[in-house]
Amino acid sequence: MGRVLALSMAFAAGLMMSIQPAVNASLGRKVGVLEGALISFIVGTLALIFIVFVFGRGNVMDIKEVPWYLLTGGLMGVFVVTTMILIIPVVGSGIGAITILTGQMMMAMIIDHYGLLGVPKIPFDMNRLLGIVLLFVSMRLIIGRL
Repeated sequence: MGRVLALSMAFAAGLMMSIQPAVNASLGRKVGVLEGALISFIVGTLALIFIVFVFGRGNVMDIKEVPWYLLTGGLMGVFVVTTMILIIPVVGSGIGAITILTGQMMMAMIIDHYGLLGVPKIPFDMNRLLGIVLLFVSMRLIIGRL
């Protein structure tokens, strides 16, 4: 996969990450918060089953060889989706998005700096520090008064 395609897909995923919480929050208001999260994951699971069946090239049975901590991604997804269903009706999509993005970027830079979880090691530098500072300024401006 080329860099331009990868960045385009990341941008599209970012657009969807802004739509998804609002969709899930609306679902949660109709069926209940936890029930909305469950329905969201069931629909996603069914989609992934189809995608794996049609396009999959790996082996699900290799799960036996995977370290336990690599299985926590689904739990993290449950926390993120459920949290967004809870907070979007309280703070709105924009504030929810900038707050989660700020936390996401901070952790991503820690992961990059140390090369954790097999990602390329990208040292923290002054440009990244400035980016984080500006992200916090953006978050504060978007949130406004607490």
